[in-house]
Amino acid sequence: MIYEAVKTVHEQEFFFNQLTNKALIDGLRMKRQVEANLPVDAKLTDKEISVLRMICEEKSTKEIADLVGLSPRTVEAIRDKLKVKTGAKSLAGLVMYAVKSGIIEGKPLAG
Repeated sequence: MIYEAVKTVHEQEFFFNQLTNKALIDGLRMKRQVEANLPVDAKLTDKEISVLRMICEEKSTKEIADLVGLSPRTVEAIRDKLKVKTGAKSLAGLVMYAVKSGIIEGKPLAG
């Protein structure tokens, strides 16, 4: 077994045993399941889409509240409702949802 591992590393620059292969495959399966559970169409209202776009623009809760004429607490409630509707666990998750669902366009970083 050790000889096989050393030979494989020498020839291919890596070696995965059966345990490693199983862990990788299980990880890929889990990732697919998580991605499959993200709703593609969460039926967002116009106001929710507007707030989500502003979140993606990195506007603060107060800035969003001022722009849409709501209280900061109401904006927080909309943000929390967005997380529930989209299955996101964080603001980063909301941004990922917005990109994947086409609410905003993902733009590559300047290089």
